[in-house]
Amino acid sequence: MSNLQINQVIENVLQSKMRGKIVYQSYLPALTALNLTFVKPYNDSNGKGYQRPVDPKRCHDFAVYLSKR
Repeated sequence: MSNLQINQVIENVLQSKMRGKIVYQSYLPALTALNLTFVKPYNDSNGKGYQRPVDPKRCHDFAVYLSKR
């Protein structure tokens, strides 16, 4: 994980409950999210990955879906 080069302020945070747990929802720019988050690939060496491999057709189909909504 990388560090932010500048401090970030997260404003307009919504708090609610989901399935008995408190959850928070807000917004941050995509580039900031990219620098702050990491998802282990599905084939991580420890066997506990989550992200499936990138499928170019699925990426294209998803982009088309987003552009129409």
